[in-house]
Amino acid sequence: MIKLISFDLDFTLLNNHQKISDYTVKVLTKAHDMGIKIIPCSSRIIQDLPEFLFEQPWADYFVSANGALIIDKHKNILWDHVLPKEEVRKILAVNPPIASVISVITAIGVYYLNGLEGLFRQQGFSEQSINHLMHNRIIVSSFEDVLKKNIAIYKVAINYSKASQQKQGLPYYQQLQNVAVTSSYPLNIEVTANNVSKGQALSEILAKENITWSEVISFGDQYNDYSMLRKAGTGVVMLNGDKDLQQKVGLITDYDNENDGVARYIAKTLAIA
Repeated sequence: MIKLISFDLDFTLLNNHQKISDYTVKVLTKAHDMGIKIIPCSSRIIQDLPEFLFEQPWADYFVSANGALIIDKHKNILWDHVLPKEEVRKILAVNPPIASVISVITAIGVYYLNGLEGLFRQQGFSEQSINHLMHNRIIVSSFEDVLKKNIAIYKVAINYSKASQQKQGLPYYQQLQNVAVTSSYPLNIEVTANNVSKGQALSEILAKENITWSEVISFGDQYNDYSMLRKAGTGVVMLNGDKDLQQKVGLITDYDNENDGVARYIAKTLAIA
């Protein structure tokens, strides 16, 4: 019996225009009316979560920053796991010989170093990517300025212009100890506190709601979703998801994120008309 549904947002629940269809809203609403808890789980920080999701009656909790935070629909932090500043310094000290752009994600916003917009263009980022990366960002002259502030840091993100560069850079960060290293799409690396994951955050919610993992169905498209996909009674990778992840998990949606893949799978599983 399904008691909780969790899903990633980008390229999973959301279509390529960052929206969801009326059909998806209908299916999720009917599932929620059946008493099923519904939890969006994203690598995004609170400020980057789509506002329209907070207006949905079916959203019970939100998992943010790859599992570093759990918030309610009023954006109150219910649980968090802060990245210690000494670990942030170690992450920032990594210096692979591959061009990258680093951001520090905090409780109040995302920090970038001054001059990055021009650097993005030099490295071949598309204008769409630049606009997304720079939206609502806080520019500083040094990350040390951020570390001196009395604010919680949840994640460090390393962005690349090419997937081949990300693959080159990944081993340098995987050598770090006392942190968790993952990726939410082929052009980035994300580093959080040790043992932080979407799966761990969901475990906190399951304990609170007295639900077992066998009663969970989870959806995702990238390796930062694997922790919840492998634990769930039913873990499903999107048709448009990472091919290696599809092979590792086994179950794949019949439709992609552009065609209500999550909602159609839920409707079929729960016999929702």
